[in-house]
Parts: sequence; structure tokens; C-alpha cells
Amino acid sequence: MFSVSNDLSSSDGLSDSSGFLRSSRFSSSTGFSSSNKWINNHAYSAFKEVDLHCETNNNDHHTSQISVNQLIVRRGQPFNITLKMAKPFNPDSDQLTMKVVTGKYPSEERGTMSRFGVPDKVEPSPGAIAVWKAELQKNSLPETGMLALTITPPAHAPVGEYKLSAGLKAEENELAELFVLFNPWCSEDWVFLPNEAERQEYVMNQHGIIYKGSDQYIHGLSWDFGQFEEDMVQICLKLLDLSRKHKRDPADDVSARCNPIYVGRVVTNMYVSILETYQSPSFLNERKETVSAILKGDVHLKYDVLFVSAEVNADVVSWLVKRDGSKVEMFSDTKSVGQHISTKAVGSNERVDITNTYKHTEGSAMERAVFRYALSKLDINNTKPTDGNAAPQLIIKFEEESTPVNGQDVKMKLVLRSEGSSARTLSIAVSVQAMTYTGRLKENIKNEVIEKELLPGNDLTIPIQVPYSSYSKQMVSCQTMNISALITDIQNNQIYVADDRVVLKDPPISFTVPDEARVDQKMTFKVDFNNPVNETLTGFTLTVSGTGLVQSEEIIKVPDLMSYNTLSMKFSLFPYKSGEKTLLVDFDCASFRDIKASCTVNVKP
Repeated sequence: MFSVSNDLSSSDGLSDSSGFLRSSRFSSSTGFSSSNKWINNHAYSAFKEVDLHCETNNNDHHTSQISVNQLIVRRGQPFNITLKMAKPFNPDSDQLTMKVVTGKYPSEERGTMSRFGVPDKVEPSPGAIAVWKAELQKNSLPETGMLALTITPPAHAPVGEYKLSAGLKAEENELAELFVLFNPWCSEDWVFLPNEAERQEYVMNQHGIIYKGSDQYIHGLSWDFGQFEEDMVQICLKLLDLSRKHKRDPADDVSARCNPIYVGRVVTNMYVSILETYQSPSFLNERKETVSAILKGDVHLKYDVLFVSAEVNADVVSWLVKRDGSKVEMFSDTKSVGQHISTKAVGSNERVDITNTYKHTEGSAMERAVFRYALSKLDINNTKPTDGNAAPQLIIKFEEESTPVNGQDVKMKLVLRSEGSSARTLSIAVSVQAMTYTGRLKENIKNEVIEKELLPGNDLTIPIQVPYSSYSKQMVSCQTMNISALITDIQNNQIYVADDRVVLKDPPISFTVPDEARVDQKMTFKVDFNNPVNETLTGFTLTVSGTGLVQSEEIIKVPDLMSYNTLSMKFSLFPYKSGEKTLLVDFDCASFRDIKASCTVNVKP
């Protein structure tokens, strides 16, 4: 619960945690009542009640943060249930037959159904590919009808929602619904991670960091996964069911969910942004195989190797487009793409540069060889790899006079130096454009053409100033400017081109939070933001989110903020989960978008 006011109440949000599933989740044919335990309503029924031990099982399977009321287990790892029979059970003469199914078209041959039992005399189909096991625990009391069972799903079972049923003689009843997930703790599972620190980072962590900016300015942005929020498992499975692959062939799709690479591909193709950001072990094997393929230049392989190779190791070719539409290649830049590929460190918020796992050292013989090999695999006609042109006769570089900040004038300078021995008259055309995060040039901000003389051995400095008033509207939905210079040597009509990307830093947001907070107790925090521009900011909203702190994303309207004034507001919320949590705020107004900030809050039980 969240509010700007200090007068808040909180509902207890209590739910059944007895470990017994409610019968309302199943059809009325089971004959069970809606009490916390399943009670036999029919004297002839062989089954009286079942205890799924949700809290204990989920804790053992590292899923208790998701739920303690629903049974959520990981494949390749046993879990326990207790089944109370109406009559004594004799393992020597009685046969308890069990069955699990997932999807609408369960099949043993597809791995979406398994028949097993106690004792282990149930023969699966000869073509069964994912056979479950059950065994009677030593603490069972079959003479009283109390069966303590250990059930183990295979390490290659499809992930998803399963129905578990049991039969004795001619009677069969549905016992429970459970969810089966990938298991990075199981050495037989494809997603196995031997390092516990990596399991905590990639599986159990609730937040990560997205890195953005340029090679000169790398900015980390907190990202809240929200993976342990209520009903998240059901939501993820529902998303899989909405995929084109599932609609085309649901039986094959559910069966293929045994493969983490397949699941990762389905999710990626659906462009589900909240899941695309996960670095879950469900996708780690795919990622490792794809880091390897990109490094080697094996772009003919699947799993987006070609696309990512271009993202990290493409050459940028500059073309001059003439008035008649013809194009002239100016130069090829082999170094600017794929700089400082970054990820969050395991166990800390430090940035780790992983560029060397995607590409060899920029400009090295091996890097160029891999690039040529990648082109050869693409079978592109009339395409020759470029190794860069000869050293230019004109040295061009851009320099920042100060750190570019959104809301302030951008001050740059273009510095030119001639390698020749005589003076040169240059026509210099400077263009500034807004650029989207994908690199697409969006709107023109400034054009300027000047003529200058460049003396040998001297630097020629051209100031480039972009006032806030000239870029404010164009940069509302962008954070990067592209500044380019087209330089023509008038004497010999030789043309040179250079460009630079300028990332605008967001105006700062400051947080004041308590050193610690407690579950279900009011926590107050303060947010300060200074209007950096000489105009009133309107249409202001503040979005607050954070797993364990705010039940759902809260959007608060904020009063207009006069020029150069400071917004200072206090907010209250009631944390609902203990542990280290991340509070995120996002400011939006008519002049600025997505000004984000975050802080860590330690919540005590």
C-alpha cells in the first residue's frame, strides 16, 4: 500500500498457509469439501485428504518467495506429499497408480504425461520420454492409511502447470495442481549452475541493472524484475500460451518446454519487455552458446547470432548522398560499434565489462579475421570486408567542454589539424540531430555552415553550442544527440566526414530514506527534484515502484514546478516483504521523460 498522505491503513492480506490446497481449485467430482484439508464426502472414496506441504517443499525448491500456498517445485528434485487413505494400504497387494499431465493434449510420447505408482510396478508407455517416480517414505503408516510419498519429476520434464491424480483399483481422483520450473540446482538439468553466487544473482535476485549511454558516458539504471510477485508464474505460463507457436501446435509447444533454449526463444519473439530483461538460468545455456558463436563469427547458426554479431562487431560505413541520388563511400569505421558491452557483477552493483566474451580485441588480426569469416558465411555477393581506409590527411575530433546535462546548453568543440604542409580553406557543415536509442536519426536540431582557413601545424577549433531552447522539444523522447561534420577542402574538392554521439545526463533526483524499515509498518521517504530550466514544468507525474515495498506501481500527479524551483515531497508506504529491496521513482513531465532514480531499503521482518 502506498500514499502521499500520512493517514494510511493496511489490510492484512492473510491467506491460507496450511499447506493443504483448497478443493475449489478442482472439479466437484473429487468429492472433497472446501475446508483447508480435503475431506471425504463419500464413504466409498479411497482418498480422504492430501497435504502438499507447500511451505516446506517450496522452501526446499527455492520457490517460497513466489508462494507458500501453491506447490511450486523444480524438475529433477524430489518433493513430499502426504496422502490419507480411507482404508489401510497394503504395499504387497495394493497398487497406488499416479498420473501427471500438462497441457490440453497430454502424451507420454511427448513427455507431457507420466504414469507411475507405489509400489513401482506401473509400466510406462514404451515411448515415454519423461517418467516421474514415487516412493513410500519410511515414516509412512500404511496400516492406518497414511502414505508419506516422495515424488520426483525428471530433470528434462517440460516446465509448466501439472495436474496430479491418483487411482486405486477402479477409482481415480485428482489430487492437486502444481507448477514445475527449471532447476539450476540440479546437475542433470540443462540450466544447471554449479556456482551458488551465480544462482543467487541470476535466479533469486529481484533486481538488476541496465547500462545505457555511450562509450564516454555509461549510466546504470536499476530494473525491478518483480519475478516473485503474486501470480507471476501463472502470468508467465499464460504468456507462453499466447505465443504463435502454441496457437499453431499446442501439443508440440508444451512438449518443447522441456528445452530452456526453446522457452527463451518463444519469450524473446513475443517481445515481452519485463521478461526480456531476465538473466535467468532458463536462458543461460542459450546465452553461453550464443557468446561463443558470436566470438567465433558463426553467424549462420540460429538464436539471433547474426543480429547480435551486427550489434557488437559491425563496421560503420559513411556515405555521401549526392543530389542525383548516387552514393559515394566516404570511410569505414571499424571501432565504434560494440564498445564497453556491460553487465551487472555477480553479488554487487558494480559494472563488469564483458566485451571480450563477444569479440576479440578491436582492430586486432583475429578480430578482422573473424569479421571476414562471418561475411563469408552470409554469402553476400559483391561485398568485400573493409579494413579501414588509409590514414586521413585531416585529423578530426570532437571534445566536450563540460558534461552535457539535459536542461542545460550543450557546449562542444570541433578540433581540426592538417597533416599537410600548406594552408587549406575548408567549408565546414555541422549538423545536430536527435537520435533514438536504436541509432535512428529522428529530428533535426541545428545546421550550420562556415568557412575557415586551416594553417599547417596549428589546431583549428570550431565551437559548437546547442542551446536548451533549440533542442528541448526534439529531445523529449530521446537522450542522445548525433553531431556530424561534413568538411570540404575547397582547393581539391576532397570531402571528410566525422560524427560524435552526445548522451545527455538526466537532472538529478535525490532520495532520503530511513536506514531500515519493517514489514507492515509505515515507512516515509522524501524526494527532491530541482527544475533546471527557465520554464514552468507541467504535466508532472511521479511513478513509484519496488518489489516488496509497493504492491503495484503507483502514479502520483505532481503540481506544476516553477522555473529553478525545487520540488520536495514526502511519501508513505507499507513494505510487505522483508529483505534488501529497491525503491524506484520515475519523473515525467511535458519537457522531460523518464528521469529515474533508485535506492536500497533494508526491510526487517
